[in-house]
Amino acid sequence: MSDFLRNAITHAGIQDNLLQTYRTLSISLQSLLLAIGIFLTVTLLDSNNIEIIRFYLIPIYLIFIVAVYISQKFMDVIGHRGKDVSFWHKQIIALEQEVGQSRRYFTKFKVSQKNCRNLNDYLTQLIEPREEPLNKDEIHDLIGRGMGHTRKVLDRWIPFGIRAIWAVIVIVSTYYYWLEITKEINHVL
Repeated sequence: MSDFLRNAITHAGIQDNLLQTYRTLSISLQSLLLAIGIFLTVTLLDSNNIEIIRFYLIPIYLIFIVAVYISQKFMDVIGHRGKDVSFWHKQIIALEQEVGQSRRYFTKFKVSQKNCRNLNDYLTQLIEPREEPLNKDEIHDLIGRGMGHTRKVLDRWIPFGIRAIWAVIVIVSTYYYWLEITKEINHVL
C-alpha cells in the first residue's frame, strides 16, 4: 500500500471522527434544549394564571430562537465536514485504482454500500470484474454527488424534525396564552 493511500485513509478517518463528533454534539445539545422547551410548555399548559403563563412563554421563545440559531450553525459545520469526508473518500478510491482490483477494499465497500441502498448489484457487475481504473465521473457517482442517504437523514431530516417539534411547541404555547387572554378579557367584559 502506498504512503499516499495510507495518508488518505488517515485523513479520511480524522475528518470522519470530527464529523461524528459534531453530529453527536449537535443532536445532544438540540435534545437538551428541546427537553427544556417541552418541560416549560407542559408547565405552561398546566397553569391558568396569565402571569405564570407569560413567565414561561418568554423563555420558550428565547430557547426556541437559540435552538434554531445553534441548529443552523451546526448544520453549516456538519455540511462542510461532510464535504471534507467525501473529498478524502474520493482520494482513497482514486489511489486504490493504482493497485489490482482484488486489493481495492474501500472501492468494494462503497460498491456494496451503494448496492444495498439501491437494492440491486449493478455496480458490482459494472466495477468489480474489470481491472482498469475508475474514471473521475465513476468515482463521483460511487461516493455520491451531494448527500448520501445517511447524511440526508442525520444532517437534514433530524434537524428538520427537531425544528418541526419546536414549531409545535411555540404554536401550542402561544395559542394557549391567547386562549387564556381571551378568557380573561371575556371574563372582564
